Amino acid sequence: MRCWEQVRKRLTSLGEGLGEKIIHHDPGSVYASYRWHEEIR
Repeated sequence: MRCWEQVRKRLTSLGEGLGEKIIHHDPGSVYASYRWHEEIR
């Protein structure tokens, strides 16, 4: 989940939090995994 970690770091560096964000992603198998859903919770 390196991509998600990079997103979180970048948003933090911009002074943005994740609490009120909407995350759009493609419905590919990577984004349907249990691990992915746990990461974005």
